[in-house]
Amino acid sequence: MIQDIIGHTVFIRSLILVLALLLLSSFFAKKFLLEIFPFSLFRFVVVPGVIIHELSHAIGCFLTGAQVDSISVFNKEGGEVKHGEPYIKFLGPTIISMAPIVGSLLMFYVWSSLMNPFHVVGNNTAFIDSADTFISRLGSVDWLSWRIWLYLYGCMNLVIAISPSAQDFTNCKWELLIIFVTIGLLEYFQVFVGKNYSSVVYRYFIPYIIIACFFLLLVTPFYLFKKKSSA
Repeated sequence: MIQDIIGHTVFIRSLILVLALLLLSSFFAKKFLLEIFPFSLFRFVVVPGVIIHELSHAIGCFLTGAQVDSISVFNKEGGEVKHGEPYIKFLGPTIISMAPIVGSLLMFYVWSSLMNPFHVVGNNTAFIDSADTFISRLGSVDWLSWRIWLYLYGCMNLVIAISPSAQDFTNCKWELLIIFVTIGLLEYFQVFVGKNYSSVVYRYFIPYIIIACFFLLLVTPFYLFKKKSSA
């Protein structure tokens, strides 16, 4: 029975896996950076990411018919979009709350198409192969080039921007659960063939996951050193 469920839910399992990896690595990268740097400095550095995050919410409001009352980027918490009730009642809160995932993913591909020194964006759906390509490029890129650091700065902001806040999850937790369960049931009863779409999930999420994990690995030693020094 369990093997039957696993065998017929390839797409939803792939989607949950890549989202979990991406959001967890983004969450901890942001948490560690907040511990390393003063909040005022951190907030200044990640202004582009906050703008992308909040604009994604605003676009989600537009798509669901919710009136945007105000957009704030520089408030005490970092950013906020105040809006009315969405016209689309059930899917609306989920679209608005999860919009930064889609917005950041799209911006990542635009950014990487403009300047991509590590060649992590491509057609490879295997995490290990994509990671190997990324690691092999670390030793061959010109680290004195401003394009490298500009690309990494942009990616850092996108890694920060993609993670929904606790309030975002609270706003749509039950709707999100119902959506995942519904997709899983539709796939299990073969309303659509999930394995035909799972490769698409990996293709578009794996490069972002690799970059997010790279930043997490980069900041972790500094975070541990800071914690040990303050202990």
